[in-house]
Amino acid sequence: MTGLLEALSDALETTETSASFEAALATLTRDYGYEYYAYLGLGAKVCARSNYPAAWKSDYMTRSYFSIDPVVTTAREILRPFHWSAAIYRDDQNRRIEDFFTRAAKFNIRSGLSFPISIGLGGMAMLTVASRHDAVTSGLEIDPVFAAATVGHIHAQLRNRRRANGSMLAKLKPEEAICLTWYAQGKSFRDIATIEGMKYSNVCFHMSNARKKLNASTSAQAAVHATRLKLIEGCRPVANNRPDPS
Repeated sequence: MTGLLEALSDALETTETSASFEAALATLTRDYGYEYYAYLGLGAKVCARSNYPAAWKSDYMTRSYFSIDPVVTTAREILRPFHWSAAIYRDDQNRRIEDFFTRAAKFNIRSGLSFPISIGLGGMAMLTVASRHDAVTSGLEIDPVFAAATVGHIHAQLRNRRRANGSMLAKLKPEEAICLTWYAQGKSFRDIATIEGMKYSNVCFHMSNARKKLNASTSAQAAVHATRLKLIEGCRPVANNRPDPS
């Protein structure tokens, strides 16, 4: 696996655009026995790149898999290279995770390797290579220092070479987006209920759903994630002709 990381580092130095690097990344991934690659950068800007099938990207977004993706969750928790497979996570007896891997398997995504790093201010970047086989070789030697340096290099290059795009990660309903937008502007749940003419309980419901979809433990964290993913606008939402309580 060190060979793949070295090849990726070389490719970064010899390609001039994101498109040419991503083409090289796809080729190198296949050369080392994997079907797909996926790069995720969650920082001040969100960067999501992969050669996963378009249908899987659509499923991932519409089914809100970002909120429960066990690979992303594990990466955030341990911040070091790790092997993963459907068999490992199915021991959790979690129906949504079972559904996640069942649907992923339809697109030949069954196992893989992930290389996460911290990028400061609570952010994370991660490179994943995925295989159609039920389990990857877990005995592969991975140098965590070299892996971190390579992923850091990839993160810096992809972030700077092309505008961030996180559209494949999550999808909010209009009510969830509008509540989060007001919340990000400092409004309380009761303020939002007054502005939008909603019941307070409905605001709580929409905010709770938004937190789950964005894999956030607090409403403030959800607002930050939604802003980074460009799921809510920075401008003031248009209220239903209701007075602003502030």
